Amino acid sequence: MQSLQKFAEHSYTGTVTMSAVKTVGELAERMRSAGPPSEDDVTILLDGRRIDSKEAAEQWLAEVDAIRTSRAALNDPNK
Repeated sequence: MQSLQKFAEHSYTGTVTMSAVKTVGELAERMRSAGPPSEDDVTILLDGRRIDSKEAAEQWLAEVDAIRTSRAALNDPNK
């Protein structure tokens, strides 16, 4: 546990914001001072896929939509 604590003390240099963003304007204000995303600043899914492009995002959203449609059909009380 101590080695993990030492690692955390030396590796984290940012700040933590505890309050939730409630408006788009508030998010924009908080992000104003943020630097640009790094090369590895992407969403990584549980299966290891990286959502690192518009095409990857569209493919993933199509999969999510198909799953939701399938689940809705299975739960349709009019069958």
